[in-house]
Amino acid sequence: MAFRRKQARDDDSDTLYALRDLGITLEFEGRWAEAEIVHQESLASWRKRAGNDDPQTLYTMDRLGWTLEAQGKWSEAESAYREALASRHKRSEEDIPETLSEIESLAKVLMRQKKFRETEQLLDEALTPAMVRQPSSCNLLIQRVELMGRQGRWQEAATTATLVVGYQPTDRYRYHTLATLLAITRNRPAYEMLCHKMLTTFTNTSNPYVYDRIAKDCLLLPDSGVDLEFVDELADKAVSLGRDNPDAAYHQVAKAMSAYRLGHFAQSVEWAEKTLKSSIIYANAHACAILALAHWKLGHKDVARAMLDKGDSLTPSILPSHQA
Repeated sequence: MAFRRKQARDDDSDTLYALRDLGITLEFEGRWAEAEIVHQESLASWRKRAGNDDPQTLYTMDRLGWTLEAQGKWSEAESAYREALASRHKRSEEDIPETLSEIESLAKVLMRQKKFRETEQLLDEALTPAMVRQPSSCNLLIQRVELMGRQGRWQEAATTATLVVGYQPTDRYRYHTLATLLAITRNRPAYEMLCHKMLTTFTNTSNPYVYDRIAKDCLLLPDSGVDLEFVDELADKAVSLGRDNPDAAYHQVAKAMSAYRLGHFAQSVEWAEKTLKSSIIYANAHACAILALAHWKLGHKDVARAMLDKGDSLTPSILPSHQA
């Protein structure tokens, strides 16, 4: 790279592409601060060569925004995305997919800063009734679900998540989100219907993560109207298929949850305690919740309270410091 730059002008296109590729390579290696410096240099050169509104300039600006996000530099990332979005708007209909992606990125960094009012305004302006009728609105609708959830506006989140499932009926993660929201809002008829649909749509697989999520989703409420023994078999498959993967603790949680719903409280404790041996904070917090429930049922109320307190102490650390 250094040799090439000695042989070419700073704004030579081959040099600029190579420079940006270097920045992306640094991203993949997790060297975010170095990637930021490279993208800053690349962006300055693209501006000089092609102007602020050129597609290559805007793409480089997005890469820069991503590296800023990864370092938790939210306000700087916001500035980068706002500038890129303003340029996208100038290009009008030429960049509709890219514009939607830019809005999505900006919404994410605004939410990370808890600028909920600004996020809602941004999404409301983009999600016109005509846009909402288009499947291309899905990613922005997902951001709206996230926004509503962060504010505890569960019913609005559930309504929007239902739209997303309609647009992406083969994406299991969309069902995973909706199942939680239907459980929170106690919409039992819709929740039961969704559980049945998940069991008929996603259980022909060899992926332990699918079995894990489907089992957990069908166990959120005490009675989801499905065969709990069958759900327990899904949890078994998650454990057996995922035994050697680094996320095995997640699958043990599914088994602990299933045992609890079947009324096997001592067995639930055994599985949840296996999970606590892992270093995965989310799985540990989930296991603590199940241990609190199971120990309470077993009459171990002091232990149950201790497990609930431990889970509460873990939950603030669940979200990563940056989206990357």
